[in-house]
Amino acid sequence: MNSSYPRALLHRRMGALLYDILCITALILLVGVFFFIINGGEEITAEDVVLRQVMRVFIVLTPIAYFLFFWMRDAHTTGMRAWRLRIQRLDGTPITGTIALIRLGFAIISWIPLGLGYWWVFVSPTRLSWHDRLSGTEIIQLPKQEKKKKP
Repeated sequence: MNSSYPRALLHRRMGALLYDILCITALILLVGVFFFIINGGEEITAEDVVLRQVMRVFIVLTPIAYFLFFWMRDAHTTGMRAWRLRIQRLDGTPITGTIALIRLGFAIISWIPLGLGYWWVFVSPTRLSWHDRLSGTEIIQLPKQEKKKKP
């Protein structure tokens, strides 16, 4: 079941990622508000060690949960939907939870050397980033939806 759609170019991937970062930022702000309310509307200080650590865990888990939820639900995040992108395995089948976690881990690693893992799509004849290749996934560009004509 190989896809006939082309692999996404880097500018589209980065555009989608920017949208997703905005969504994740909003979610992290909601996490902060939640913990603010739990703390009775008071600032969480250095003395609130347990609450601070729990909040940090939630803040770290928020982007992970965001990507895993959307990738597993319908193969694209909010940003990917806006830029008409979809994630899939190299054979065109949907990704699994394990593959999504592997991809996310390698995507973080791809950022460490100044984003070299992402820039790799420019030199790779297959247009696969490091995390695409290492996780056996690809991001494809979906076609524009034709507008329905009114009768």
